[in-house]
Amino acid sequence: MVHNHIKIGKKTIPNLNLKQDFESCTEIYTTLQCDINPQQIINSNISTNYYKGLDQLIKNLQLNTTQHQYIEWIPYDRLTDIQFLGQGGFSTVYSALWKDGEILKKDTDNDLEQPLRNGPRKVALKQLHNSQNMRPQFLSELESSFYCNSDRIVHIYGITQDPKTKDYMIVMHLFEQGNLRSYIRENSNKLTWIKKIEILLDIARGIHSIHQTGLCHKNIHTGNLLYDNDVVLISDLGVSGPADKLCDYNEAVGVIQYMAPEILRGKPYTKSADIYAFAIVMSELASERPPFVDSPHDKLMDLVYDLCDGYRPCIKSELPNCFKTLMFQCWDDDEFNRPHARQLVDKLLEWYNEIRNNTYSEICLQFKTADEHRQLRLKLPLYKYDIYKSRRVKTTDLGDDINFSGDGYYGYGNDFPSLLVHESGDSKLFIYYRFFVTTL
Repeated sequence: MVHNHIKIGKKTIPNLNLKQDFESCTEIYTTLQCDINPQQIINSNISTNYYKGLDQLIKNLQLNTTQHQYIEWIPYDRLTDIQFLGQGGFSTVYSALWKDGEILKKDTDNDLEQPLRNGPRKVALKQLHNSQNMRPQFLSELESSFYCNSDRIVHIYGITQDPKTKDYMIVMHLFEQGNLRSYIRENSNKLTWIKKIEILLDIARGIHSIHQTGLCHKNIHTGNLLYDNDVVLISDLGVSGPADKLCDYNEAVGVIQYMAPEILRGKPYTKSADIYAFAIVMSELASERPPFVDSPHDKLMDLVYDLCDGYRPCIKSELPNCFKTLMFQCWDDDEFNRPHARQLVDKLLEWYNEIRNNTYSEICLQFKTADEHRQLRLKLPLYKYDIYKSRRVKTTDLGDDINFSGDGYYGYGNDFPSLLVHESGDSKLFIYYRFFVTTL
């Protein structure tokens, strides 16, 4: 479906301009803990000599550190074997060997000048483009993200600076198993429904931790969800936009396929936008293919129009009804109808326990039937994944007085009488709806 413009109500959506942002690193990071006394380990020589605000940020973080996360200034010359991994509009990611490794503890008896460390280790370096002129708002958001202590959030070791570009780099632990998108692609035969629930429970717990801190992630997608040792971690918290300047009032940053419609309409990011993105991840796990994978690379703005008009990823009829209901609530067009992250954790944990411990319950039978259908389904072909990058999107306020036409739509089934599905092409279905159940 190609649009030059769409009239919604009395308003017309103008042409929107896309600007490439950054793509997430496809590597994996994990969380480690260390035993530190922050008052004793404050390094008086952390000065970057370039940006006093960053000096103060690191000192603040060290004074307020917990065992979960200790942030330090890492001299660039302590990093070797730097290898390019990937690049986007706002960042470049490298792997490197950190000669020293993270701090373990301070030997207070001997009053050593240097704390004990765990030795050389591979790390990932996320270079923030144009961050030598880091805007205060970005610095503040970055600092806030460090206080989000959770074993479902990627662990950060510290900050360094490229001596040539003067760009700052976030130093993180590196794993090589890849992100959730690549895991889904490469392990489709292992993705039973209980495994999918475990993955979603990890993600929901991470989002809940972020929201408890008073933050919202703003860029949840399977490229930012990193998989390692049967645990999913959330990355890129606090680095969702350019480091040197604010986005224009009518711009939004993110992966279009996961962006909530209110964000595309120009409204500010809220926690509800993270919940919407979670729903798209639910659909990706359920279908085992990326959302809107059939959208042409050069027609992404058409997808923006469609998302604002109520379209959602295609779903299969064999999905458990309880799963569909929760997913529909999470991607409701009205952000106030979406559940909170705590509710997601509770509901997913309930399902997990039912599947494990109550074989003949209605919930367990729904997921068992879905697993049987899944085994019969033919393996889908692989698709290119290079369109799944964060981008800048010119937004517009579409207003709330959207008029919907019933032409070309038909009912989905008795289970969801208010759910309508639009036919596009031979058999491609995009979810379109007006009302959903709003209670869990």
